[in-house]
Amino acid sequence: MMLVRYDTLHSFFKGIPQKPAIVYRDMCQGCGVNVVIKIVKHPPGFGMSGGALFEQEPEHLFALCDQCYQAMPNWAGERIMEHRISDISEIY
Repeated sequence: MMLVRYDTLHSFFKGIPQKPAIVYRDMCQGCGVNVVIKIVKHPPGFGMSGGALFEQEPEHLFALCDQCYQAMPNWAGERIMEHRISDISEIY
């Protein structure tokens, strides 16, 4: 499992290039708390706050809260739930 790829983050903003940020909601795969990750587009890349996103294969995402990510930055554990890009819930 690796951190979410640049191409995947870029695809979140495809079709909504005028929006500077989106929110991804999920459950932490480490401890089970609700995670709200804000993803901000900053040329030439992206910023993320509220947790970390991982992907095992393209467009299959898994989240860790900030505490679990700090404790397990190279997390490769079993997934509890699997989500697709369509789970992005808010666009700013």
